[in-house]
Amino acid sequence: MTAQPTPGFPIAELLRWAEDCPDDEALISADLVLTVGEFVDSVLRIAAWLRARGVRPGEVVGILLPPALEVVVSHAVLHEAAVSAAVPAGWDPSGPARFDWIVADRLSDVIEGQRVLLLDSDGFSVVAGHAAAADPRSFPSDDAVQRWIFSSGTTGAPKAVPLTVDMVRRRCESANRLWIPAQPFMALLGPTTASGFQAVAHQLSRRLPVLLPGTPGQTVVLLAHREVASIKASPVQLSGMVDELIRTGATLPALRVVHATGSPFPQSLARELESLLGVEVVNLYGSTEVGTVARRAGSAPAEVAGDLIAGCRLQIVDDADVPLADGETGLIRIRRDGTPSGYVGGVGEAFRDGWFYPGDAGRLVDGVLHLEGRRSELLNAAGVKIAPARVEAAALDFPGVRDAGCFSEPDGRGNARLVIAVVSSAALDPIVLVRHLEQQLGDAAPRHVVRVNAIPRNATGKLVRAALPRIAVDPFPRM
Repeated sequence: MTAQPTPGFPIAELLRWAEDCPDDEALISADLVLTVGEFVDSVLRIAAWLRARGVRPGEVVGILLPPALEVVVSHAVLHEAAVSAAVPAGWDPSGPARFDWIVADRLSDVIEGQRVLLLDSDGFSVVAGHAAAADPRSFPSDDAVQRWIFSSGTTGAPKAVPLTVDMVRRRCESANRLWIPAQPFMALLGPTTASGFQAVAHQLSRRLPVLLPGTPGQTVVLLAHREVASIKASPVQLSGMVDELIRTGATLPALRVVHATGSPFPQSLARELESLLGVEVVNLYGSTEVGTVARRAGSAPAEVAGDLIAGCRLQIVDDADVPLADGETGLIRIRRDGTPSGYVGGVGEAFRDGWFYPGDAGRLVDGVLHLEGRRSELLNAAGVKIAPARVEAAALDFPGVRDAGCFSEPDGRGNARLVIAVVSSAALDPIVLVRHLEQQLGDAAPRHVVRVNAIPRNATGKLVRAALPRIAVDPFPRM
């Protein structure tokens, strides 16, 4: 049964906060601090600006703006009971996920031909002369779509996941329970990502400030100055934070818990964080579509996703959707309350019969989920089939490896060979790494190692595998 919507929900609580405590801090970045009074004033003026230009309830408004403006404009869209969405890289304007409007700070090829409202980086002053919108427009019910969150797009074009008012509320509650254990809190993933959006919604709905990340240097300064107690970030972001701490000699004595998400977490990085900061490190496995599914200690092997969270039903099935026995490897499917029934436009076959199929292979052993990579990414090297994620997980468990990506390439004789690209310390011995991989993977192990400056990843931390062959070339020597 659908609960009766609060008039103006969920903007109503934000308005009450501004009325009760206008001087409370609401939005904080390296170069900006907005009180809740200032934040709401900007939201109301931009809402009036949107309304005057014809934005209507239920329309979809794409946002292509810097982080602070993104947060303000998304709440102005919320005030108008329209659907907000960050315009993702790789968005196809001819695809099923189409915007009625796009608010951007610049014209670009991505939005050519679209109905665009320009709001430059000085957007707060641009709308200062507009009268504030007085009456929030209400969503018709808790089942109305409030936000589109786009999938990572690592296996094709990003797909829009529609989140209703009720789903957003559920995700706020889940964030509070699963990955925001202590305040002050900061999500290093930006507000355009699923995690970043949930963090913003969680903080503001509980009258807590949103801390926005910047460069590694800016983020470390903000973490220290605001005495942040818990964070959520991708392993790449955490690696950059560690490098900045080592470079500057800065410390984060208030930080207690680090949650990592988006990609497998290297054991060596977990040990660095624990040693350098004395923090608890937790790795989360999940997806944009269903949220967090499993969690484990950061020191566990990278291929272990961890224990299933309460309220999440997960099965391992064969190609005919028949559940497999404990310990058998098959396709993962997930069911939990509040999961969307499909993507915008009904694209793809990831949602079937109430289950979500993330495309990952894995096995359950005594309730612990082990990952085997994506079935669609199986590589065939010299007749041996291997999931590249298994190779990456094995490499990430080797001391000195900060990040890794596996791919295949021609060997000059018409055969394919596996290559592992790694971000590592200068002291890493590639021969010893290859031996380690052979012990873990046998004949499926790559015998070719290339050292790179960075593994290509998107905003959520997902590996962009197609880009690996282009970066894994000289001047980085093959070993």
